[in-house]
Amino acid sequence: MRDWLKNAGGLILAPIVFVMLLAIPALFIVGAEKLSIWLLPWLMSASALAMGMLIIVLLPLSFFRRLRSFVSVTVLIISYVFGLTVWMEGLLLTMALWGTLAVVFGLFLAGVGVVPIAMLATLINGMWGHLLELVGLTVLAFGSRFFSLWLAGKAEL
Repeated sequence: MRDWLKNAGGLILAPIVFVMLLAIPALFIVGAEKLSIWLLPWLMSASALAMGMLIIVLLPLSFFRRLRSFVSVTVLIISYVFGLTVWMEGLLLTMALWGTLAVVFGLFLAGVGVVPIAMLATLINGMWGHLLELVGLTVLAFGSRFFSLWLAGKAEL
């Protein structure tokens, strides 16, 4: 009798655990979407401010050898602002245009696949403004990262 109860308990518990394990990624996607909706306007403003600071303040300061390490670290931090902004915008555009399945597929591509999928979705749907924004933010994110690494190599230690 005891063995039968143990087996029955396992048979009942196994599907519950399986459903709970499937719910975790679903909650992550829903949570990331809600967080992106709330944070994206702030990140857009932060990206615009970071772009202005990069061009007006940090690029001229990078000509001074003693400041290059500081500028390098600051530009690296700014690149993450650009990267987070493009990722959140890519997530929301992918969700809006192609749905949850495309977001799940994009997240399986090292987590950053939502951006190329959003680029493809905006290209197919003729949303040129959003496509240019995604491409521009991607170029800014990677360009500022590479500039930061290059500048760190030129820094006076």
